[in-house]
Amino acid sequence: MISKTYISAFIDHLDCPEALGEIKDEIQKLIRAHVGIAIGQSLGAICLYLCFPPIFKFSFHNLSFTAHLLVLIYFLRHACDGSAQIVEGRTWFKIVEIKLRRGENPKLS
Repeated sequence: MISKTYISAFIDHLDCPEALGEIKDEIQKLIRAHVGIAIGQSLGAICLYLCFPPIFKFSFHNLSFTAHLLVLIYFLRHACDGSAQIVEGRTWFKIVEIKLRRGENPKLS
């Protein structure tokens, strides 16, 4: 919930006229947000890959706390991927909002 609140505030700040003077800056911030999405989803995919039974057994078979580690890695997978999906949804809605507000597409407007 805290992550979602911070992400929402960040995305809402992207199109604030006082914060951004030009469209170029706005586009650069949206691109950076999508790069962050890619990184988050990649980390989630790596965590999910580590949870795959043959990989997990090969990598962590000698540890005494493997069950706890499996739960932790799976939780990290959900945290990374879920946060990335929240950011992705918010940025796409922000892009649509910008298009609607500026009236650049008469069909959407």
